[in-house]
Amino acid sequence: MVGPPVDESMVTLRRDDRVDLADVATATTLRDRLRELPVDGIVPDGWRAGTEVVSFPNEPPADAATVSHPAHDRELLVTTAGTDGSGLAVYERDRQLGRRLAVASVPGREDDAEAVCAGLEAAARHAARIESGAPGEPTVETRDSAATLGAVVDGIRRRFEFY
Repeated sequence: MVGPPVDESMVTLRRDDRVDLADVATATTLRDRLRELPVDGIVPDGWRAGTEVVSFPNEPPADAATVSHPAHDRELLVTTAGTDGSGLAVYERDRQLGRRLAVASVPGREDDAEAVCAGLEAAARHAARIESGAPGEPTVETRDSAATLGAVVDGIRRRFEFY
């Protein structure tokens, strides 16, 4: 036997149990909203919009819109993760180093499609700044390294980022 014994009084599975689907509701997701928006008209030329599921510490997985460019190691995420659930956050993520930094926030709105559009517009502004190299708020490359832990492993200096 693998693992502790199962207390049969706690688990009862029966084939004749029926699930009532009347209580099931459809939820609109960030991915659904992206399909409704003119994404190609929002993101800068050469940048692509996509989706993925992201994970933040102590939070359930969440949908994210990604804005990426094949010539840049940095991409932008628009997601509800890392917020209190009342809006969206835009994060810059370095695909090579695995660092992530919040660069903008979008307050919640009555129309969530409007909020997603505003989040993509904020990501597009930041993408243009990445592409031009214009100075501004800290980026994932210039942020405070206080959340970095360095160590020598097998004679090679390694850095660990916490976010």
